[in-house]
Amino acid sequence: MWVAGGIGITPFLAALENRLINFEQKHPAVTLHYCTAGAVDDPMLTRLQQLAEHLSGISLHVYDSLQGQRLTSNQLQIHAHKVDIWFCGPQGLAKALKSGLKQQSISLRFHQESFEFR
Repeated sequence: MWVAGGIGITPFLAALENRLINFEQKHPAVTLHYCTAGAVDDPMLTRLQQLAEHLSGISLHVYDSLQGQRLTSNQLQIHAHKVDIWFCGPQGLAKALKSGLKQQSISLRFHQESFEFR
């Protein structure tokens, strides 16, 4: 599972572009949750949607904060007992998701980029 907030979508876009270039390779299915502050004006969203349409095994979920849509741990809809979440985005979102995921009975590995805008 991949979770991106804002500019945090960049590494995931690169990974999807790589999948498109290397289409003959087998890749695991991915559920991608993307949080944006304004889908209408988001310069990355159109390309992200195109990639999700052309690549098999990609499930894209978009949350637009200007429309009052906020990603919560419950919306991740985790049904497996073990899950890896790859996260790139704001620290506040990471903390909120981790806090909510602690309430679930799952084995979680939360991989997080270690940068923060100042």
